Amino acid sequence: MSWWWDGNYGFQVYSNESLENNPQSSGVQEVNWEEVSSDVYSNQRNFQSREQLVDWAIQRGRENGYILVTRRSRRKGDDPTEPFIKVWLVCDRHGERASTATVRRAGSKKIGCPFKLEGEYQENTGDWKLTVKDDSHNHDPSQHLEAHSFARRLSQSEQLLVGKLYSQNMLPRNILATIREQNPESSCIKKDIYNAKQKIKKETRVGETPMQILKNLFFSKKYVYYTREDPATNIVEEIFFVHQKSYKMWRAFPHVLMIDATYKTNMYKLPFVQVVGVTSTHHSFCVAHTFISKEREENFVSVLLQIKAMLLSVWSRMASFTDEDWTNFKYSWLVLCESPMLDIYQYNFNRIYERLYAAKRGRVIDYVTKNWLDPYKENFVSAWSNRNLNFGQHITNRVKSQHSLLKSYLRNANSSLDRLVGFVDEIVSDQYYQLQFGFGTSLIRKMDSHIAIELFDNLHGKVSHKALDLLENEWYKLSHIRKQNATCGCQLFSSCGLPCACRLANIEATGGIIPLDAVDVFRRKLDLKPSFFDDENVDVDKVLGQVRNKIMSQPDQVKRSMLSRIAGVVFPSKSNKKASVVQEDTRGRPTLKKQQQRKQDVVRNSSFIGSQQSKCDPTKHNSYIASQESIQASSVIQHRRSTKGKGKQPQDDNAHLGFPFIMGKNAVNTINCFKDSIPSLFYPYISHIHDVNPDGNCGFRSVALGLGLNEKRWLFIRQQLLHEMDNKEEWWRTVFDRVAFQEYDRLRQTID
Repeated sequence: MSWWWDGNYGFQVYSNESLENNPQSSGVQEVNWEEVSSDVYSNQRNFQSREQLVDWAIQRGRENGYILVTRRSRRKGDDPTEPFIKVWLVCDRHGERASTATVRRAGSKKIGCPFKLEGEYQENTGDWKLTVKDDSHNHDPSQHLEAHSFARRLSQSEQLLVGKLYSQNMLPRNILATIREQNPESSCIKKDIYNAKQKIKKETRVGETPMQILKNLFFSKKYVYYTREDPATNIVEEIFFVHQKSYKMWRAFPHVLMIDATYKTNMYKLPFVQVVGVTSTHHSFCVAHTFISKEREENFVSVLLQIKAMLLSVWSRMASFTDEDWTNFKYSWLVLCESPMLDIYQYNFNRIYERLYAAKRGRVIDYVTKNWLDPYKENFVSAWSNRNLNFGQHITNRVKSQHSLLKSYLRNANSSLDRLVGFVDEIVSDQYYQLQFGFGTSLIRKMDSHIAIELFDNLHGKVSHKALDLLENEWYKLSHIRKQNATCGCQLFSSCGLPCACRLANIEATGGIIPLDAVDVFRRKLDLKPSFFDDENVDVDKVLGQVRNKIMSQPDQVKRSMLSRIAGVVFPSKSNKKASVVQEDTRGRPTLKKQQQRKQDVVRNSSFIGSQQSKCDPTKHNSYIASQESIQASSVIQHRRSTKGKGKQPQDDNAHLGFPFIMGKNAVNTINCFKDSIPSLFYPYISHIHDVNPDGNCGFRSVALGLGLNEKRWLFIRQQLLHEMDNKEEWWRTVFDRVAFQEYDRLRQTID
């Protein structure tokens, strides 16, 4: 046996006998480290610092299969600022098991290993000297360092890296991969990353209760926020907050507001309401956010009142729309809803009326007319809605895109409120700089297609590119209008604040160019300066004086109560407000199981046939109106189910409804709600009906299901569609542009 010194204070042991007997072997032989430990650490080398001694000893131990830890250190005096003069190092298996856990499943690796080193400061030389107190181990070297928590401990630089990547919402597995890429010798596992994340959360969260943590975050980030509590329990029921950059963007572009709620964003199951605006460059930005306890009218009214309270002057009259009404109409009503003029609307309505009555479905048109067209047509039919300035914003798809963006950060439905607010801060900050980019592009860049039109010479660098794109489309539309001797309808002028085709024709006839005043101020605004509101100076001393006088006039017990409330606002860590309770039913979008239960309840309660209004709840993507025949059929099925006893019934097909390949009576309600939307020719071939998630991408989700994929692969379908349109642009442009001018560009922009 021979010994070899590697130059780094480590031994390698080789056996000549092993090499002779097995030439293929490397010759490395297991060694009794009790015999060599004293040799490894007997080097009388002096160290310049305590840290250098500890690092050297730990590294030597790792190379030999042992993990050393610092048992304790001693300072020169009792003062914590005094320097260290002594340190003791032991094996991590030193000591005895002392756990007394009874609930948590616990264990210990301590077996009383006697190994011990001692480092001592030499005052005469200023160096540290290492002494071996006990060189024996009572166990074999470790073959897997990952089993030792100390060996997996993250270095200071790695802890900083974890904190940085965690703040960027990177997944733990990706953080671990980054650490191993930078340090291939690292032994840390995913559990260590989770522990580091938990430590970071604990350090960053200031306060003891969830509301104190949240309010401290609002205070540190300078949010404008309001809360509403239940007076009886002091439980928070509503939280309204506005980012400081959102407030600045909103003051610059208060023209359009879109409001919608989303779900499954937080551990309390509170519906999350987002208010979204749009700029002259057609970029979306978040205005305000609210957690509400229930999705009811009074909650949304409260949100609007909070928004109104933040305004320092009165709004000009503007139109705002929601897509809540739109989602309950069938695709066949799209033409009617987009009728540009009253006479065209009447013509389209008469055609639909005649067709439905001819098909003996007059009850449908009566229902739609009574419940939708008569009371609400001014809100969604283009002939009325385009009379007001809406800048092309008819529905809340922009809000839904913000829902999707936020959920891409959350990744699960159980986030704490303060973590969700942290993501909002990132999103709003990114939107702020994205708007600046859009403004700068419109100011300094001239597009070739815009330069080619002389009428636009006065608008370059003064209006947004989006406005010029709309004017460009209207300009080319003018030639089609002249050929057909038609009128333009003036929709672009009345709804978007831009010269329409007939006004462009008049300007062209006079040989002039479009004056800047002909473009609405919304389209000309390319900065974030306030549009309508002036800052109001707040006399703090006067207000505080009034508050003080009011408090002083109250009894002592009232004084204490009022001061406690004020302290909770000024000092968030002293807030006594209770976190929201987990909501059971928020009147949000129901699950499929609940929808089926509701439809079954409707059938049970249908004791007569000739009801004037359907009680069947509409599905997510359908405005099905229960016909008398379907109610009768469903009633018969319910009756049969109740009279056959409680035994398990064999599943059969639904041939009596026209769908022989859809098995099981549980599918009856689904069939009844969808069959009127499906041509009867297809009934015998349908084996499954699936109602996809209504997040604005339902079409792509349906295609994914049709191709045998999970509906969550909708983004892949959309990317493939864009890829197809881009690769065969010439072919598809020829197809779509025959339908309408520049229809290809409009469709691609819609998909993208």
